[in-house]
Amino acid sequence: MAVVLALASAVVYGASDFLGGLASRKASVFGVVAVSQLVGLAALLVLLPWLGGPVAGADLGWGAAAGLAGAAGLVVFFRALAGGVMSVVAPVTAVTAAAVPVLVGLLQGETIGPWTAAGIGLALVAVVLASAEAGLSALRAARTSALAPALLAGAMFGLFFVLLDRTSADAGLTPW
Repeated sequence: MAVVLALASAVVYGASDFLGGLASRKASVFGVVAVSQLVGLAALLVLLPWLGGPVAGADLGWGAAAGLAGAAGLVVFFRALAGGVMSVVAPVTAVTAAAVPVLVGLLQGETIGPWTAAGIGLALVAVVLASAEAGLSALRAARTSALAPALLAGAMFGLFFVLLDRTSADAGLTPW
């Protein structure tokens, strides 16, 4: 079941990123983010009776902070997708979003094994290769306009995950 949920999550995230990026090229980025957040809220409200749990005030605070970080990340991400090259923006944002929780964990004293370190290194190489599909000169040209917003969006998404991790496990989806 976990594999099915992970695959479904990847499909939904990928489709929403792609469609959000396309929509941001034609409409206001803030409007696209507002609609996406409303759709997410509706889905959350439908699932909450089954996947929610008891929540403390701290959980709601961490959830609210995570929501602000996630929404800010979406604004930056969709703006970057609207004006940049998707094949650069999307993978840089994704790897950065995954790297932030790892870095926070390392700063808090957690350790990673050699296989994990190798996976992180391979992910970084994969981002460079995927972003340079038109050659390294295209990557250099895209770097200035798309790389900084992609890194910022990824950092905000990573912060979203770090903040959500601060909520209690018993709260389920309630703080989201």
